[in-house]
Amino acid sequence: IEDYLKAEESEIMSVDEAEEFEITYLSEDLLNLTYSYQQLPYHGRHQFFFTSILYDLRTGEKLDFDDFIGIEKDTLTSIFRKNGYRIDWQNTPDEPFRIVPIDEYDANVEGNIGHLIDKEGICTEFYFAEKANELHLMFKFECAGPSLGDYGIELSYLKSFIKYSEFKNRFEL
Repeated sequence: IEDYLKAEESEIMSVDEAEEFEITYLSEDLLNLTYSYQQLPYHGRHQFFFTSILYDLRTGEKLDFDDFIGIEKDTLTSIFRKNGYRIDWQNTPDEPFRIVPIDEYDANVEGNIGHLIDKEGICTEFYFAEKANELHLMFKFECAGPSLGDYGIELSYLKSFIKYSEFKNRFEL
């Protein structure tokens, strides 16, 4: 009986974990490190964690959102609602994800984008990704429900708000 109870206890407490690291050089002077971790308790639900850190390799400084883009919260939200998208993750090998335009009623957008600009809470992480030779500003909304919300927008839609010199050069601003 004691062996049975130990086996039963280990099944209840078993945990599946997965973690992923990505190191992306966005230019000779800009490094993007991302770390994601998920944990699935046996009798529970997923726990998701994501962190993104961007470094200026010339100075060694960690960069924040406002080092890249100078924009008001309402303006960013408006542009994002018109041109942004979310990633709808699928569980099929032939279609692992779909790109879905932002729904004007998507409640996650308003508050989570504001976290980047107001620097309130820890609900939103940002990073940059190169997709089809276009640079995208990507977001992980950690307060979007039981799983992380993945959202993005082509950086070209935010050209007039770019502050980072290498991005200005890329867009010939």
